[in-house]
Amino acid sequence: MVRAKIFLIIILFSGSNLYSQLEISVYTDKISYEYGEKIEFKCKITNPADTTFQFFAGTHSSCQAEFSFNNFNSWEHTACLATTELLIFEPYASKIYTWLIDPMVSGLPNNEGSQQIIGTYYFDLVDTIYIEAPQFLGGQLNVGYSKEYTDSIQQIKDSLGIDVINQSDYGDRFSELWQVVGHQIDSLINRYDEDIIFNYVEKAIIIEYESMKFENTIDSIVVKTSNDTIFVWDYNAWEQCAFQLDYTVETIDSIIKITQIDTASDMTTCYGYHNIIIPVVGLTEGNYRVDIYRDCRYEDVKFIGSIRFNYIIDYIKKLDNKPNQFTLFNAYPNPFNPSTKIKYSIPVGVALNATTAIVTLKIYDILGREVSELVNKEQSSGEYEIIFDASNLGSGIYFYQLRAGSFAKSRNMILLK
Repeated sequence: MVRAKIFLIIILFSGSNLYSQLEISVYTDKISYEYGEKIEFKCKITNPADTTFQFFAGTHSSCQAEFSFNNFNSWEHTACLATTELLIFEPYASKIYTWLIDPMVSGLPNNEGSQQIIGTYYFDLVDTIYIEAPQFLGGQLNVGYSKEYTDSIQQIKDSLGIDVINQSDYGDRFSELWQVVGHQIDSLINRYDEDIIFNYVEKAIIIEYESMKFENTIDSIVVKTSNDTIFVWDYNAWEQCAFQLDYTVETIDSIIKITQIDTASDMTTCYGYHNIIIPVVGLTEGNYRVDIYRDCRYEDVKFIGSIRFNYIIDYIKKLDNKPNQFTLFNAYPNPFNPSTKIKYSIPVGVALNATTAIVTLKIYDILGREVSELVNKEQSSGEYEIIFDASNLGSGIYFYQLRAGSFAKSRNMILLK
């Protein structure tokens, strides 16, 4: 099935560099499935910024989020309309697209063992996950053939044990919907699609969203960092009446799996809202994803949600020196990639109450636009050192400016990538 996207491309990609603000995350309701079990998976598009973001996109029936399941592509099985709608992502809001894959219709999974699911969105947003599920033998096919081949087609249907769900008579030909059981439908398509007795043999699945909804994620999973530790707040945590809740933390490569565990000894349960604060230590710098699961003794383990974050050991270090003047030192290294250290000093006796001052340290690009605020707080006299990470910035000349009371000083540094 061919989709008309030319109209949308003109609208959506005229300023695609603006859309890196969005993030994508793909996840399923579980990581392992039984034979023939329906597979629910979601594509979550999040605006992680504190500013509203909006753009024109195709209407929901034109497939905003798409996926590939092994070699099966959703966009090849979608009814498309060349119309648009305005999508508005409030600060920290997410739009979640949900699909429910029925193996009896789709014939998926079409491989044995590990299954690859790739979620895609506008502006080259991509996320990939893997699940475990056995290959499914069955599915539904749309089949067309001329009536002169009715007997030959009937022999094929008998040999395959086909159940004809629907048949349409178009005079000299039939169009039928076949339910296949016990055969991999991709192999049947490959076998019969070029056979002259068939007009066509194709998958009968039409991909539609099971649901679409916006949600505000600022009250779900929040990640904060402090030195070499991250802290995860889950404001929607499930709880027992007696607050008997434990958790496990497992870090594998770049994925941090946190499972909340019901430890209550009785069956008296209730649901409410409270905060849990989970420290995860010993991380190296890099990109991570936090996955939250719930393990209630009376239910299956349930996936709750996930959030991605870039972890940088980014902290202010106060040195022992007692300076007698304001100083903004040269960044080191300079040029740098992707991080550099900035050191500055606040003297004794020239600040608020003679001991403290409101200090700001900001980064600006060559056009004078603020790109980062490293410090904005009251600080006592002393020397300070802070790491500036520019992983999300492009190469070029940047300026860092220190302000404290009437003092202001700027220096430049060069980012080379």
